[in-house]
Formats: sequence, C-alpha cells, structure tokens
Amino acid sequence: MPEGFPVKTLTVMRALCAFTSLHEEEGKEEEAQKKLVALVDVLLRKLWVEHEKVYEQDVFAGIFEDVLGKEETQKSESLSYHYT
Repeated sequence: MPEGFPVKTLTVMRALCAFTSLHEEEGKEEEAQKKLVALVDVLLRKLWVEHEKVYEQDVFAGIFEDVLGKEETQKSESLSYHYT
C-alpha cells in the first residue's frame, strides 16, 4: 500500500483531463487513447507497485514526460491550470 494512502491525486487527474482535452481538439482520438492508457498504466504501476509519490508534481511530470515527451507534457501542464 502506498505511504500515506489514500493520497491526493487531484493534480494528476487535472493533468490527465488536460491531455485528453488537447487531443480531442486535434482530432487524434485513437492515438490519444493509446497514449492515455500507457500513461495511466505507468502512473498506477508507479503508485501501487513501486510506491512512488505520483501525486507530487515533479514525479508525475517526469512520468508524463517519459510517456508523452516534453512538448506534450508542457501543453498538458499549462492547460491543467484551467481545471483548478
């Protein structure tokens, strides 16, 4: 069980929503869905198996960058502030 469970993942959820919103507008739903599944898979593995603090911005931003690349991560991070 992750340390401090239940953990607050609202910031991560906002970034996931931002990523989804970006790709709906671009019309690349199938590609975006594959990336989203890969991203959620890594996030859940890091949280539940490796017990990483995925709810901390520097940790989840690193995960996003590993899966999505730097440019898409920056777009998602900037848009995620609109969900606050």
